[in-house]
Amino acid sequence: MANNRCIGTVDEVTSSLFTTPSDRPHYYTGIVTHGVYTQRAFSVVHAGHGSIRVGAARPSDERGSLTPSLARAASSKYLLQCLCKAPGLSTSEVSEEAILRIQLQKLAINAVINPLTAIFDCLNGQLFNNPRRLALSRLLLSEISSVISSVFASSMREKSDGEALSIFSVPTLEQIVLEAAHQTAANISSMRQDMLNGRRTEIDYIN
Repeated sequence: MANNRCIGTVDEVTSSLFTTPSDRPHYYTGIVTHGVYTQRAFSVVHAGHGSIRVGAARPSDERGSLTPSLARAASSKYLLQCLCKAPGLSTSEVSEEAILRIQLQKLAINAVINPLTAIFDCLNGQLFNNPRRLALSRLLLSEISSVISSVFASSMREKSDGEALSIFSVPTLEQIVLEAAHQTAANISSMRQDMLNGRRTEIDYIN
C-alpha cells in the first residue's frame, strides 16, 4: 500500500475484509516522498524527486505482540525487488520498526502542511513565510509529538528508550516539517488540491 494516508489504511482493510488473523495477507507499507500533483484524471506531474521506502506492516491489534514478522511470500519478495531496481523511484526496503517511524514522521508532516496550506490557500513553500503560521504549526506539533510518541512506544515489541523517542520531540519534528516544506516548496499539497477540486480530503486519516 503506497498512498497519502500514512496510517489507518491497513486497519481499515483488515476490519473490512480480514477479521480472522489466520486469513490475513502479508502487509507492506510504502512511504512516498516524491512530489506530484494531478492535472486531470490519469495525468500526474512529477514535481519533485524523492524516495520510496517499503516495510512490513501490521494491523494495530497485532502491534506490540511478541510474534515475529511473518516470512515473506515469494510474490512479495519479487515485488520488492522490482521496486528497488526500478530507475527513478529510489526505493529501499526498511525494517518494520523503521517503516512505522517513517510513517509517524510523515504523518506529522501531513498533519501540519496539508491542513494549513488548505486553510491559508498557499503553496507548501509559502506556508512558513508568516511568523503567525509558524507559531500555529508549533502548537500543532506540540500535540502531535505527544500523540505519536505514545503510538510508537506502545507499538514496539521492546520498550523504546528516551533516545528512540527523541525523534518525535517538537524541535525534531519542526525541523522535519520545515525541510519537507522547503523540498516541496513549489508543490500544492494533496489536501489543498482536494479542496480546490471539491474532493473529499484525507483529514479523517490524519486525525
